[in-house]
Amino acid sequence: MKTDQDALNRMIGELARNSQAFAATTAADRRDMVVELLKTVAAVTDDWVASGCRAKGAPSPIVAAEEIINGPAVTFRFLQLTRAALDDLAHGQKPRLPAAVITDEQGRVKVPILPAKGLFDPLNFLGFRAYARMLPEVTTENLMGYRAPQFAVEPQPGITLVLGAGNVSSIPLIDVLSKLFHEGQVVLLKVNPVNEYLGPIFERALAPLMARGFVRIAYGGGDVGASAINHPDISSVHITGSAESHDMIVWGPPGEERERRKRENSPLLRKPITSELGNVSPWIVVPGKYSARQLAFQAENIAASITNNVSFNCVATKLIVTNRDWPDRDRFLDLVDHFLRDTPRRKAYYPGAVERYRRFAGDRAATSECDEETLPWTL
Repeated sequence: MKTDQDALNRMIGELARNSQAFAATTAADRRDMVVELLKTVAAVTDDWVASGCRAKGAPSPIVAAEEIINGPAVTFRFLQLTRAALDDLAHGQKPRLPAAVITDEQGRVKVPILPAKGLFDPLNFLGFRAYARMLPEVTTENLMGYRAPQFAVEPQPGITLVLGAGNVSSIPLIDVLSKLFHEGQVVLLKVNPVNEYLGPIFERALAPLMARGFVRIAYGGGDVGASAINHPDISSVHITGSAESHDMIVWGPPGEERERRKRENSPLLRKPITSELGNVSPWIVVPGKYSARQLAFQAENIAASITNNVSFNCVATKLIVTNRDWPDRDRFLDLVDHFLRDTPRRKAYYPGAVERYRRFAGDRAATSECDEETLPWTL
């Protein structure tokens, strides 16, 4: 499935004609759109989960549950939070926070993010709290000016190109919704070839926005993405992908010319770009006295964070940081290894995964049972 140049131009033209209309919508208008989306997303949930299981070779109930959580569930959470914030704005209030703003020991403002009120957060994030640590110039006095700024200034219409993620199924959809409802931009989504099966499902999920001309969805590889990036009516770009894909867009192909551009801070792309890129995510283990039950619980937690979505996830744990003098260090790592070995193998569905495993695992790969379908969990 590929969107040709004429169709791509038509899509961008339709978005350009409707960008001003979306920028002029009120908080109440957007809230009402979100209410519609809650219904249309619900209508595609079964197909969404089933398609993900088929594509990832994962028919088991455990993996189906993972697809539910990584796809529709987090999308519903995003929509519910967005609806609540827009409803506050529609009634002349600032979006309410889940708890009080605090200031840390360094004087930095910390804004509570979760658990949110009115959802299942206290159950889903049992024992967890999360804060956004603000930049030094943000104070408790001026914090309010940083919330929902698109409604505080003259709206700036524009088209954002979202280059969709190929791994976690909710990411492309939430990226689209974030650009629309948080930043006031209409969106062209180019789905990733790895999960282009999601495209028709997203078209149905986003039907209220598609009908109004606020979203369009394109298909294809890097050539389609490049054509969209360079289209004069595309005002900004968002990518979820690899650092190499980002650098290809921003700095150009590898070589001396790219290195020169980097040295001179002269990017090839002159449009704003935001990115969520691949990462070696660490899990830091604080040494201390833990019971056998506590050690097992946390070891299973880490193993689950490694195996989630077959570890094709920028927030999957890739590095475990421990204190070498911690008496329980070896015991703990043995527990992590035990839970990994106890986890059924999954299809390594992302292109190039088998080759990368063999390259990085070295001798372990030579002695492991790996094929073109599955790979062993390796610590």
